[in-house]
Amino acid sequence: MGYKVFVSYKHEDTNVHPLDNASSAKGLAQTVRASTAFSNGLWHPPRSQGLYVPDEMRERLRADNSSVTARAYVDELIASLEETGNIYKGEEDDEDISHLSEDQIKSKLADKLYDTSITVVLISRGMKEFLAKEKKQWIPWEVSYSLKEITRKEQTSRTNAVLAVVLPDSNGSYDYYLEEKTCSYCHCTTLHTGFLFKILSENMFNAKEPKYNDCDNHGFQKVYIGESCYILSVKWDAFINNQNEYLNRAVKIKENIDDYNITKEIPDD
Repeated sequence: MGYKVFVSYKHEDTNVHPLDNASSAKGLAQTVRASTAFSNGLWHPPRSQGLYVPDEMRERLRADNSSVTARAYVDELIASLEETGNIYKGEEDDEDISHLSEDQIKSKLADKLYDTSITVVLISRGMKEFLAKEKKQWIPWEVSYSLKEITRKEQTSRTNAVLAVVLPDSNGSYDYYLEEKTCSYCHCTTLHTGFLFKILSENMFNAKEPKYNDCDNHGFQKVYIGESCYILSVKWDAFINNQNEYLNRAVKIKENIDDYNITKEIPDD
């Protein structure tokens, strides 16, 4: 049986890279049951397939990508979760909650979160409203709820595993948060945690007994190795191509939760 997964994200963030056409046309490719190849943003079926793609379909794919938001990645993730036997428990794209009060929205979100075991947080460049307090934004609230043990009708939920999946920005770069091979000696990856909401950053590099490599090319700073973070970070491209590997890894970390100093409340700004 698969995992029940809640996805936390900034719906209207447009500072994300368009999904490649292979992802955008996934449903169409399944419908026609033919393999496809992509070049220069245009969809070209292999000639041997004899599959005709109308010009209006190609234009629709271009239009879909030009107005992409973080929600497009959620839709892709939902389809991927279903294919791998997992269950999506987050909000639906056509679910209008704008007329609800803040308390009513929290109640609906809590209902979705309560019986999940993994929370996937989509990290996107525009996910934070820097002029608003973090306690007034939904991603920190959802992460905080995910990390707590909540009792309902004499049943208590366990702390969720939390996985940070990093989306490429509009330039196709992950470096705003996850920067690879920043050291020419140990080829380590740098996580720019100062960019994140505090409840995310405080649950990273929070192992009680951290381990370090022996690279001395970082001055007084040390390079962590092993599972040093309760919240694991992974690029979208790596995650979507090997989803269960990272979900399983996040769950394994959660099973060792006592090895980490967990922050469950949203820190003050």
